Amino acid sequence: MQKPAAYHVIKDCAVIASKYIPLYVFGTYANPFQDLAGKVNLNVIKEFVSRAQTEIHTFQLMRHIIDRGRNIVKFEPSTYVPAVNNSDENPYGDYDTETVTEIASVQIDTDDVSTLCRLFGING
Repeated sequence: MQKPAAYHVIKDCAVIASKYIPLYVFGTYANPFQDLAGKVNLNVIKEFVSRAQTEIHTFQLMRHIIDRGRNIVKFEPSTYVPAVNNSDENPYGDYDTETVTEIASVQIDTDDVSTLCRLFGING
């Protein structure tokens, strides 16, 4: 590398790509609920929903999955605000970007585990 700051840019690009590849892959399925039925179980869904409470990219994937299945499952909305990392560390140096500290709340199903189980045909 000719410029040390390039390390952070390359690293962040790799981190972002690894976090959003599952969203891309899910989007490539014509009928993901039929194609993935029987390939996940209740424990996997519980762990996924638990991770969605602390990882914004997992939360976004979960919302996409639920939104895509909206015509299959009826929803009773509630409000949830995902956690945000507000670190003051700036690995990019002189870019002087401002940190965004607010995140909009979103409406989610009151029981995401049950909703995902219904979407993927799991009796849980």
